[in-house]
Amino acid sequence: ILPSLIFIYSGAIADIPTGFHLCDGSVVNGITCEDLTDKFILCADADSGGTYDVDDTGGAATHTLTTAETPTHFHTYPGSNNVSAGADYTAVVTNAGTPVGSSTSGSGDAHENMPPFAAKAYVQYVGA
Repeated sequence: ILPSLIFIYSGAIADIPTGFHLCDGSVVNGITCEDLTDKFILCADADSGGTYDVDDTGGAATHTLTTAETPTHFHTYPGSNNVSAGADYTAVVTNAGTPVGSSTSGSGDAHENMPPFAAKAYVQYVGA
């Protein structure tokens, strides 16, 4: 088995078989294990120049939306500029075009940004 091979392991961390080590960035038997702690694995499509190359990293567990990421939307408010007056009265309307605003909501906190998952350990062969 080549030292670069990584396997999904579903047993207890304390029971990882001899010759394998948790992919936590440790150096074991002169081999630096990948650090896959708290990371999803995404299949690389090239060594370089692809959408996701071997050894690319990225992403975040949480994300705070920016204004640019908020979908285009419009708020409507009921109302009327209609004014009625009797035959003997003249109606005067001032500030009929005054805009109406809405109140703010939300806190701007980050939200969880993870798809459904199943947590397993990744182990790397480090020799017997």
